[in-house]
Amino acid sequence: MEAFIGLLVLVLLLVMIIVGPGVRVVPQARRDVVERFGRFRRLLGPGVNVIVPVVDRVRAKIDMREQLLACHPIPVINSEKHVVTVHMVVYYRVGDPATAYQVDNLPRTLEQAGVDAVREVVEPIELDRIPHSYFEINHSVGRQLDRAAGAWGVTVTRVDITDIELPPSAREPLQHRIRQLEQELSELRRAAGMSVDGSGPSTDDVSGVSDEREASG
Repeated sequence: MEAFIGLLVLVLLLVMIIVGPGVRVVPQARRDVVERFGRFRRLLGPGVNVIVPVVDRVRAKIDMREQLLACHPIPVINSEKHVVTVHMVVYYRVGDPATAYQVDNLPRTLEQAGVDAVREVVEPIELDRIPHSYFEINHSVGRQLDRAAGAWGVTVTRVDITDIELPPSAREPLQHRIRQLEQELSELRRAAGMSVDGSGPSTDDVSGVSDEREASG
């Protein structure tokens, strides 16, 4: 009897050793790619899955959640031969795991496509228009990047141009022009009887009205 129990335990252990690797539990936000003899076989969805040990192999585990890719600073030479540096983050989501897993280093590939898109969009823009073209650049880069990423089973959900650094030689004239515009705006507001921040009558006008009221009283 004891020999039979020992044999049964041994058989159960062998079954667990052989069958155990074939049982796969996949989380909700993930898809596992299975290959058989080096060729794509199928996708494992959320829950408990069974594959054939030795014959089948989980080749990749694809995260289906939205991902954030912070790109390295991108230097761009515009049409006027000025070098500007673009800072960008990309939000993307894998839509087709069977296609995406075939791309070697997907984030790096996506970033390089983003670099190409930024340079294509920013290069023709004149330097003085760049600070006012964030929306246009965002939209154009996002559209081109999403079109390129579609071939890899990826959807680009959003592109954010967080900053565009202008060269020092161009930054000073722009800052001087901004100060001029602020000064002209302040003078116009004073002429219109408003405070410098545009919130109401200027202090001089209020004091003048008060003096008139005291004199008439």
